[in-house]
Amino acid sequence: MFENLEPFIISGQFKKELIPETIMTEFLESFEREEMIHSKQKSLERVICQLDLRNYSVDLRARLEVLC
Repeated sequence: MFENLEPFIISGQFKKELIPETIMTEFLESFEREEMIHSKQKSLERVICQLDLRNYSVDLRARLEVLC
């Protein structure tokens, strides 16, 4: 499911939109469940660069830091 969301985020289509934190939490959990191979980590980094993280909780931002 989230593999479909990733290209839209990376393309910048959600740059001005706030993806609900519940969806972002599940999105991160999908990365946490997979082995974090180098290509997936780079993909997550590209996603993060397209989001305004100020709108998300400290907990979510901390999880992002751990994953990257």
